[in-house]
Amino acid sequence: MMLVYSTLLARLKQELINHCGYARARGAVQRLGYAEGTKTVLLAGERGQGTDFASLMAVAGEVWSLTGNAKMSVVSADIRPDASAFRVELELHHSIEAHAHLEVFGGSSEPMCWLQTGATSGLCSAFAGRAVVVRELECVAMGHARCLLVGQSPEAWGQMTDQTVEETGFHLRPDELVNRFSILKAQRGRQAAEPPTDVVGVSASFVAALEQLRKVAPTRATVLLQGETGTGKEVFANLLHRMSRRAAAPFVAVNCAALPDSLAEAELFGVERGAYTGATQARPGRFERASTGTLFLDEVGTLSSAIQAKLLRVLQVGQVERLGGISRQVDVRVVAATNDDLWQKVVAGGFREDLYFRLATFPIVIPPLRQRRDDIPLLIEHFLHHYGELHGRVLAGLSGRAVQALLHYDYPGNVRELEHVIERAVIRANDGESIDLAHLGLPAHAPLLQLDAVGRLQGGQPAPLPGRDVIGPLLDRGMSLDGVEQALLSGALDKAGGNRSQAARSLGLTRRQFNYRYHKSGLAGR
Repeated sequence: MMLVYSTLLARLKQELINHCGYARARGAVQRLGYAEGTKTVLLAGERGQGTDFASLMAVAGEVWSLTGNAKMSVVSADIRPDASAFRVELELHHSIEAHAHLEVFGGSSEPMCWLQTGATSGLCSAFAGRAVVVRELECVAMGHARCLLVGQSPEAWGQMTDQTVEETGFHLRPDELVNRFSILKAQRGRQAAEPPTDVVGVSASFVAALEQLRKVAPTRATVLLQGETGTGKEVFANLLHRMSRRAAAPFVAVNCAALPDSLAEAELFGVERGAYTGATQARPGRFERASTGTLFLDEVGTLSSAIQAKLLRVLQVGQVERLGGISRQVDVRVVAATNDDLWQKVVAGGFREDLYFRLATFPIVIPPLRQRRDDIPLLIEHFLHHYGELHGRVLAGLSGRAVQALLHYDYPGNVRELEHVIERAVIRANDGESIDLAHLGLPAHAPLLQLDAVGRLQGGQPAPLPGRDVIGPLLDRGMSLDGVEQALLSGALDKAGGNRSQAARSLGLTRRQFNYRYHKSGLAGR
């Protein structure tokens, strides 16, 4: 935690309003709150709470109070998953946002508890397993006696006009820029059954990757997308194409790993009639089909050395040579992707170094899902809505047990695995039913998650306690806990040559803590 003056938050929000406008400023602050609300659900799960709303709010109330945000209490809650009902009323007392705004700027005509509405939206959405939008209906900054937050489904707030979408905080879910391109896609008449191509998330690592994508999209630079299998590299490539000046031209995707060496050259660069037995007609390759547009080369590290050499020439001179034909000029932007460490393949001699530097003009690393857990509730809602429509199912969200399992699973298959888990659950569940743990079909021996030394979730079995091998002999000698502490303090001081600061550091203590324990143990008087 970092201590700051409460008035700093009010002035920061005012600066955002001045530079970005009211709507964008509120959206940015609420997105930050949304991510923190999701983390509170993870925290509740680590404490064995959160499967029911009352225990979750007990943890949330502690967090809100300890962080100094507000004292929060539940006024009413109507949560009936089987009836798709979710409505809560929360009361905030001593809201730091509202009081700081009053102190710095005076009264407001708009509610100002942006962090709290974002955090409670994330909290309730993660618990319900579907979108819950929280709005502030009363605020101390507006002259009310309390701050009243009401959360319910987007549909319950009324018709989704453009204004209502902004007001109810739909900008908390897919990125605002992505939504704009989704609208354009819908206007082009794409089928509803088409696989979802939206990029959804609010986590820091995701936003950083998306910001790099924004910067490079309008340029002509070659982009290398790096990330584990299932992280959404093709989705990012498709989004980059839609954000570029080539959006109206073709987007052609090629899975290089699926191309046999004997056919790779013809598939990528084309073939002339009579070039080999069976070539009865000329055929353009993928480069020519993607002319003026974008060519996405997935698993580019699997290409043979001969194809790598031809690919390098295309990138250098902008010409492709059909098999058995002459060179043709092409204007194609290449986006490559790999789930391997391509540089290690270069070092090992399996990939051309000059081609690597051509492809890696602008590398972007897409984080695995285990590093962007804040996005899991958003992705659940996104896939739940999509596959509900695709398969004609109307479901009542997810049970608390199902949400906890999805939040704490380690996802070796990343976003693709989560997508398949949700689709499987949508198919298994009956209409009007809540998705429960049995519908998810998660592996029976799912990787165990635990907290590491700095409080982050990590997979794998619990690490053995340090020094476990010396515990047995100490117990055999009948050594007490106080005796062990005295021996550690004395031994650390001897090893440090009497330097207490150095001795404290070796034990992971501050000098003040070391001195306190040293005097308390009675060593100082010896």
